[in-house]
Amino acid sequence: NLSMLDLAAEQRELSAELEAAIKGVLASGHFILGPEGAAFETELAAWLGVAHAVAVASGTDALHLALRAAGVGPGDEVVTTPFTFIATAEAISYCGARPVFADIDPATFNLELVSLERAVTPKTRAVIAVHLYGQCADMGAISVFCAERGLTLIEDCAQAIGADWQGRRAGAWGAFGCFSFYPTKNLGAYGDAGLITTGDARLAETLRMLRHHGSRAAYRHEMIGYNSRLDELQAAILRVKLRRLDGWNAARRAHAGQYRSLLAGSACVLPAEHGHGSHAYHQFTL
Repeated sequence: NLSMLDLAAEQRELSAELEAAIKGVLASGHFILGPEGAAFETELAAWLGVAHAVAVASGTDALHLALRAAGVGPGDEVVTTPFTFIATAEAISYCGARPVFADIDPATFNLELVSLERAVTPKTRAVIAVHLYGQCADMGAISVFCAERGLTLIEDCAQAIGADWQGRRAGAWGAFGCFSFYPTKNLGAYGDAGLITTGDARLAETLRMLRHHGSRAAYRHEMIGYNSRLDELQAAILRVKLRRLDGWNAARRAHAGQYRSLLAGSACVLPAEHGHGSHAYHQFTL
C-alpha cells in the first residue's frame, strides 16, 4: 500500500527552518496582515509570474471572493465542471448565482470547450476552469472563448500550483487564479489558507478590501466584506515550503514516470498528459 502523503516526514525534513520561522512570528507579536503575509504574496506572485497576489483564509474563500470581485450575483450563471470538489460550485452558490455544468474531456478530466460553448446562455457571467489533479485545462482556447464573449475567467488552481499551459503558469491566465494551501496540497499550510492572483490592480485592491471586512483603513468600511485573512504563522510556514516547491513538483513528476513504467501493459488507464505544459501531479489517478 502507498499512503497518500506523509506530512510528519515533511515536517521532520523542515523542522529547523519551520521552528525558526514560527519563533520569528511569535517574537514579532504581529499575527494578522503583517510582513510575513506581504512577503509571501510578493514571493508567490513572482514565482507564478503574476502582478498581484492576495492571500486569504482558504481556497474556498479565494473562489468566493474572486466571484464577488467580479460582480457575480443573483440571477447570474457561472459555467464550471461537475468533476471537482464541492467548493467550486459552493462558491458560486454563496453569491446567489447558479452553477451550470459543462462536461469534461475524458482523457484530462478538465473542461471540454465544445461542452462549454453549449452551456453558455445570456445569463452567463463567468467561467471557472478547474485544473484537476494538477494539469491545466485548455487555457489557450478557453481564455480566447471567454474574452470574445466578455465572460470573466476564473481558474481553480487548488490542485495545480506549478502546472503550466505552454509556459504560462496556472493562475496567470484568467482574471483571477484561486489557490488552496490545505495541508494535503503540493504547497500546503499547517491549517487552512488560500490565495487569489490577478493582473488587475483595481481588482487586487477590491480583493484586499473584501478579505478585511470591506475596509482599507481602520474602522472605515466601504463595502460588505468578510473576515478572510491569512494569518502570519501560516504565511511564514508557506514561505519556508515555497522555496522547495520546484523540487517537490519535479519529484512528483519523476514518481509519476516510475508509476507509468511499472504499470505499462496493465489494464489500468493511466493519466493522460496533454503535452502543452507541465503536470504538477497533485494526484496520479487511475
